Amino acid sequence: MIDCLAHLDDPRVDEVDALLERAGAAGLTAIINGSVDPSVETSGESWENVSYPRIYRAFGVHPVAVGRLALLEQLSQLEQALVEEEAVAIGEIGLDGREGFPALGLQQTFLEAQLELARSLELPVILHCVQATPLLITLLKRCGLPRSGGMVHGFTGSKETALEFLRLGLHISFGGMVTRPGAKRCRAAAAVVPADRLLLESDCPDHPPLGGSGQGSEPAEISITLQELARLRGESAEGLAGITEVNARSLFRILP
Repeated sequence: MIDCLAHLDDPRVDEVDALLERAGAAGLTAIINGSVDPSVETSGESWENVSYPRIYRAFGVHPVAVGRLALLEQLSQLEQALVEEEAVAIGEIGLDGREGFPALGLQQTFLEAQLELARSLELPVILHCVQATPLLITLLKRCGLPRSGGMVHGFTGSKETALEFLRLGLHISFGGMVTRPGAKRCRAAAAVVPADRLLLESDCPDHPPLGGSGQGSEPAEISITLQELARLRGESAEGLAGITEVNARSLFRILP
């Protein structure tokens, strides 16, 4: 299995070595470690112990970090991080319409600039979208995605919304929310996403699956998400684990 988005640099994540040991024991082979603000994040630990899953980096200016610095300065820092750390994706980036976030107009400007950077570097994107789905779809139709594509992370929307994103060429990534009986729209969507566009994530340390430790999400717990996703789709967990790993390796261009 591959965890397509975790935030191992998040200050809420303690004892990363132990977390990665649990991830390896649960069958994870790789983790995509995403960024929120390259201006304050470094490459972190090297995490090169061979018993751990391989850690790949992604960097992006998350909606919450938009405007902390001038656009050109944030883009310059982002590009430097992407190149120096040999990143496999730009993310997470996107739009968030919740109260307290930067103005959506400013978020759109930053997102369009990061999509342009993704196209120039031929990197896939990891997209965040909360309370801004119609706006994001309109923007993506106008601006286009990089040829390498991308994924909508932590998908919790309807099957109709999932189909809209799929028509744009995106992958759909499910996290712990799909395990919750009350997440009916998300669970219905999980059943109809084509197998070759399906991905798994922990979004560590947020959105733990039902039946997890209750101490926040961690990569090892995507095995719980996998089991529920397989049940919703009427497929075997083993088969789905293999399919989602192939999908992740193809999207992020990472070798076994």
